[in-house]
Amino acid sequence: MTKTLRWRSTRDAGVILPAVLLLGGCAAPRVTLAEALPQGGRATPWELVGSVWSGDLDAAEQAIGEQAAHWRPLQPRRVWLALYRHDQKPAARLSVCVFAFESPDAAHAAYESLRPGQAAPFNAGDAGCWTDDGVRFVWGRLVFDVFGNQPRGLARAEQAAYLAGFIEQRMPPDLPSEPR
Repeated sequence: MTKTLRWRSTRDAGVILPAVLLLGGCAAPRVTLAEALPQGGRATPWELVGSVWSGDLDAAEQAIGEQAAHWRPLQPRRVWLALYRHDQKPAARLSVCVFAFESPDAAHAAYESLRPGQAAPFNAGDAGCWTDDGVRFVWGRLVFDVFGNQPRGLARAEQAAYLAGFIEQRMPPDLPSEPR
């Protein structure tokens, strides 16, 4: 699968997720899904290239290529894309695609329909599995697909699982029902 979406060359300085603290009756602002994906170099040795992109499946089709045909019948409402590069092996890439669905039930059905037949379980979100080149998991009404293109010397599925761990740690427990 070839990724052709052009990512911005500016480097995001990173975002520290605010802790939800009650100070004088004020709560910290809600975290967006884009902010939950590790920014800058916060997933060392993986570094976000540009910024997180968000839009509908039609607009994402150029970046996700042939995978769009698998997701289209499932009717995701929104897509987020993030590309990460290895800080010492610039040709190594990890991609994160997040698909939002109408409901958690619709997300789980989409996840199950694309889960490889004999896929080993991966402990993330509500349910997860290993894929040939990464991991896939469902979190509420979102389905995450994290995969790599690593050259020899880096195990792409294991590297994708490593990045998925950073994502899971950054996901807010109360993600709004309509992630921004």
